[in-house]
Amino acid sequence: MANSVSASNIFGKFAILSIVLGFYFTFLVEGFTGFRGLRNLLLLLGSLLFLAKVLIDGRLIIQKDYLIYSLLSLPILIFSLPLWHSLSEVNVYISLITSIIVISSDYTYFKKTLRTLSYILLILAAYEFFTRTYIFVVQRETQSGIISLDPKLFGGFAGIFRAKGLFEGPLALAQYAIGLAFLFKSNLRMVLVACALAFFANGRLGMIVCFLVLGIYFLEKYGVLNLLKSKKGLKIFVGAVLGLILAGSFFIDEKALERLQSVANIQDSGNSARLIYWKKGLDMFAEYDFWNQLLGNSGFYRYQVGNSAENGWLMLLLDNGIVGFMYYFTPLLLITYLSVQKKTYHFAYMFLLFVCMMIQTFHLGASANLLYWIIMYSFYLQLKGKQRYEVG
Repeated sequence: MANSVSASNIFGKFAILSIVLGFYFTFLVEGFTGFRGLRNLLLLLGSLLFLAKVLIDGRLIIQKDYLIYSLLSLPILIFSLPLWHSLSEVNVYISLITSIIVISSDYTYFKKTLRTLSYILLILAAYEFFTRTYIFVVQRETQSGIISLDPKLFGGFAGIFRAKGLFEGPLALAQYAIGLAFLFKSNLRMVLVACALAFFANGRLGMIVCFLVLGIYFLEKYGVLNLLKSKKGLKIFVGAVLGLILAGSFFIDEKALERLQSVANIQDSGNSARLIYWKKGLDMFAEYDFWNQLLGNSGFYRYQVGNSAENGWLMLLLDNGIVGFMYYFTPLLLITYLSVQKKTYHFAYMFLLFVCMMIQTFHLGASANLLYWIIMYSFYLQLKGKQRYEVG
């Protein structure tokens, strides 16, 4: 019995390692070798290792209602497939299965692996930021031809450098930072790491959200009045603020500061383009027939416009219909309701996540999508005050 449990734990840990490597290290391999199939191979390996764990152990260690809700993604996907233009956004539903694997394999070990990964990303992003060079560059085929995802593409022409670490671009690093801040919201060290990652990526939304999470951390830990009364809390808070000001004065140049200040300026070219994409998206959804409005038409908007709608909620409507939209929106509403009911700060994080999805397609990246559901699972556990169930 002890041997079978030990073997099951080993398979679970290797399943998690395989999936983490598949999500976060394959771009590195692609950049040096050009091979783009490693992610699928590692995810397949992780799935097989998880299956071996389940066969040996005979159980799933996961919250039962989350398991049921996640598995609902499969029939929704099956019914949606005949209506879709392409499978480009299939991760919207497939990532739910990946979340079941990492949670059931060893949730504690998965979070430990993410912490280690975050330190690696911090070192690599800092190296890129200070040397103004990327560790590797990948290429992508676009309507204009093959382009290199190099520093010039991501801000070099505007005189801004944006680090990316192990990702294909800085936006993905900033999205990871947001997910990291949410998931480890009660861990000051990890929230500070998330702030640093967003800073090195020069992600406007990432910096704002991560620093807001840092502020909520102090409010949640000490309370507004208690924060001012607590010497330790006040010292940490003042030190963090002074540290940010000092870092900003040394490392944020004028152009980067202008970019951050333009986040709420509708006259900014990027923001005005976003509004145009939103209008096109709403017009296209209004022209869908009943079934496409219900289940979406994955990939069609991007095919017609050549870009995403720059709005995660709108893209859910366009790609996955009202059903897909509500599938993602319902957990957010549930956690907000439970938070208000139990008088916690979780509702503030849900509001920030809602805003993130309004401004970015946070759910479309495979790794960011996985973090979305891990965050929902983590918050749900905290609010329900339950341990993970054993199903089997």
